[in-house]
Amino acid sequence: MSVRKSKSPPRRKPVAVRARALRAAERIFARHGYGATSMRDVAAAAGIQAASLYHHWRSKEALYADVLDEANGRLREIVRAELGHDEPLAEQLRRVIGRVLGFYLQQPDLARLNLRATLGDGLPKSGRMRSRDTRWLGLVEGFLQPLEARGQVKPVDLTRFLLSASAVLSVHAVAYHDRRNPFRRELAGPNRAAETTEHVTEVILRILGLE
Repeated sequence: MSVRKSKSPPRRKPVAVRARALRAAERIFARHGYGATSMRDVAAAAGIQAASLYHHWRSKEALYADVLDEANGRLREIVRAELGHDEPLAEQLRRVIGRVLGFYLQQPDLARLNLRATLGDGLPKSGRMRSRDTRWLGLVEGFLQPLEARGQVKPVDLTRFLLSASAVLSVHAVAYHDRRNPFRRELAGPNRAAETTEHVTEVILRILGLE
């Protein structure tokens, strides 16, 4: 009588493991912050061994950097798709801001992650500018500098503008989702998405002298 060998479970593809780990890391970093998150926490959330996580990232710092880069890459695609249309500048920016805020309203973990990163969570306090920041600066500089030269927007410090815009967008999105936030009634709620979008848009347009 022959004995049938049991089939071993199919091996997970490295790409699928990496993608799942990134999603889990995005969620854990967003909810608990960089300092309170360990590689074991992320591995457990992703349903993999910690050794598998270290196979893809040599350290928590490297994993965090990839999480931020991927999140920012998705946002940059939204911004690029909405800029450069043949219409008044204020209308272009209104659409961009609305799309970005809408993205954050649908992605509460990314809103929290971005707010933490904007406040410096897990990022070096000194040293050269991070690559994710330089890519944002390059995108915004390429769009705003010609307009500034023509007097269509007032001169702004691009680094401070990006920090301000990012903070305004993410803090309102976080408040929208966070029931524990004492300002939630004023800033959020199911009927406040349009009002929140309009308020955030006005704030950012004023920074540029367009309101």
